[in-house]
Amino acid sequence: MVNKLTQPLVLITQIQRSGGTLLSQLLDGHPQVCAHPHELHIGKPMKWDWPMLDMRGSPESWFSCLYEKRLESFYDKGYVKPGSNPHAKEEMLPFNFDAESQRQVFLDLLKHSPAKLQRDVLNAFFTSFFHAWSDVTIDGERRLISAFCPRVLMADGSRGRFLADYPDGFFLSSIRDPLTWFASSRRHNPIYQDVSAAIEAWVTSTLSILETKLQFAENIFVVTYEKLVTETELVMRDFSKFVGIDFHDALLMPTYASLPILPNSSYARKEYGINVDSLNTQDFIDDQSREYIEKHAVPLYKRAQLISE
Repeated sequence: MVNKLTQPLVLITQIQRSGGTLLSQLLDGHPQVCAHPHELHIGKPMKWDWPMLDMRGSPESWFSCLYEKRLESFYDKGYVKPGSNPHAKEEMLPFNFDAESQRQVFLDLLKHSPAKLQRDVLNAFFTSFFHAWSDVTIDGERRLISAFCPRVLMADGSRGRFLADYPDGFFLSSIRDPLTWFASSRRHNPIYQDVSAAIEAWVTSTLSILETKLQFAENIFVVTYEKLVTETELVMRDFSKFVGIDFHDALLMPTYASLPILPNSSYARKEYGINVDSLNTQDFIDDQSREYIEKHAVPLYKRAQLISE
């Protein structure tokens, strides 16, 4: 029988294109963290809808609900998370994952220790996941599990369900300057082409983060993307203290399975490490969009700068 992971979960969450992938990759190589390598896809119907399992169901039905089909795309060709970065699209890293092993470990764990709470099911799920992923050896003193899933705080009921499962858990949220966020987002996804709709989503995300900070200050660490990129060591030292792990140099380099990985960027980037060029994309915004953002989002961003860690 494998040792069950019961550690708290650090859930990295905010609107897309705000630094969530970077944060997840900074946590990847830390010896006290079990870091999920991609976006977490256990929610239904959308990934950001935190699970609400029927506890009267069977372990087989729970596994079916939580199973991350998205990861199957990496089985044959390898792992990649490039965004729109053409250099990263060419970088295929090993992803040796045995889905059947995950299923069997999950079922065995719940057979020997039946679940009473949804947290018991999630503990079994994360244990089975890291057991099945052979590119990472889970040893040493693991204090946390980490995973990235965007928009959880924006989804009705998801925050409450997460905290019900993980009262000892944490949200880790990055708020990005709306000007560079818009420049990146509209290149990344057509849904962000309209500036008013895009900024409405950015505002909703930012307000949800600030509201969570107000109500659950002990459960959320908030940082601006700009401070994360320019003062990485300071931010990650503060974060380490907040969640109770030791500072480690691994927190300064984006990695996947402890291997350096190219930026998940909306632009062509071929250098490893922190992508400081992401701060210099305002020139890609037209004057009309810039005026709209400065009126409807920049004041909120300035408020967020004062409230963030």
